[in-house]
Amino acid sequence: MEERGTPINKVPVVCNRDLDLHKLYKVVIGRGGYNKVTNSSQWKSVTVKMGFGSMPSTSTINLVKQGYKKYALQIDTA
Repeated sequence: MEERGTPINKVPVVCNRDLDLHKLYKVVIGRGGYNKVTNSSQWKSVTVKMGFGSMPSTSTINLVKQGYKKYALQIDTA
């Protein structure tokens, strides 16, 4: 990330928990990548898979999506 000019100086936090960026990347890529997840409205199921409860709030879902966009979208190969 540093080579790309986007070093991670502080781990993103969602619901008082560190957001596991590696796991998030794997979950999203496993579902076809950012565009497919977004176009088929799968962010809720991604958030559930990340362990943020079976009925995550809209704000939690948006924080997970924003975390992906900020830290992992640049390397999304799907």
